[in-house]
Amino acid sequence: MKTIIKCLAAAFIVTGMTACSNSNSPLTASYAKKAIKKEAEFNKHSQVREFMTGFQEVSESELQDLARLKAAGVITYTTEKAVETRSKREWRYFSGYVTTTTKHTHVFANVTLTDAGRKLVVEKPVRLREDKIKDMADNENYEEPTPDYMEASDNAFDTNAVQQVQEADSTVEITEEMDVCEEYVETASDEAEEAPATQGEADPNAAYNAMLARISTETHNVLLGHYEVVKVKEVLCTDEMFKAGKGSCTLLYKFVDKTPFGYVFGAPSEDYILTARVKFNLYQDMGWTVAND
Repeated sequence: MKTIIKCLAAAFIVTGMTACSNSNSPLTASYAKKAIKKEAEFNKHSQVREFMTGFQEVSESELQDLARLKAAGVITYTTEKAVETRSKREWRYFSGYVTTTTKHTHVFANVTLTDAGRKLVVEKPVRLREDKIKDMADNENYEEPTPDYMEASDNAFDTNAVQQVQEADSTVEITEEMDVCEEYVETASDEAEEAPATQGEADPNAAYNAMLARISTETHNVLLGHYEVVKVKEVLCTDEMFKAGKGSCTLLYKFVDKTPFGYVFGAPSEDYILTARVKFNLYQDMGWTVAND
């Protein structure tokens, strides 16, 4: 019986030493690589960007992006056009009031993810290291309780009367003096004004305004690819650094599994080796960990 107890005790000691060896040993390439892989940046669901589906107005460059994503098979879309008429009324010293009318073409796209595109949607992108996610788990659905006294109010003032006074105070009469010896141009508005439709005349912007009213979008986090550790080298942890709980290494890494969204939206070049100098801190409870900076 004593022999069994001694064996179990010895096994416990060895296991304990192995479990906490990260905290009691100088930084090695293995410890450095393990610590780096724990960081959120190296999680396969961390490298995402927002992408909108639904009916939306698009620019020329956005339309080019949509064409490429459609060719890649991750979205489908259709387009519609509407012409907006803008009128600007100006007053010039020599010619009086002048109205300038311009027409602007707007493109709207109705965008939908395909089955292949939906597979690249990340519902919960990884933003933090795994241990930090666990630390903050209780905050995920947090709602601060509101004490009853926060609902109390005093109706001694007539809020409508106060609003009328505020509106009256905000009305300011402005008088301008002009030097008639100089040419003066008065613009009715800094922005283009729509020409008002006269009675019985059709609104030239009716189609454009109707499309604006149809805008409805949904935002998704789409996967671009992910970072992968290639190699850890030049590990530095002198006796003095070890005593201070410090270490560093050179990291070689690359961007892999680049998706169509990654190509279209400018993710890092696939399989191109990148390098960085990484610093580490030694914690009693977590062992070697990438430094915050």
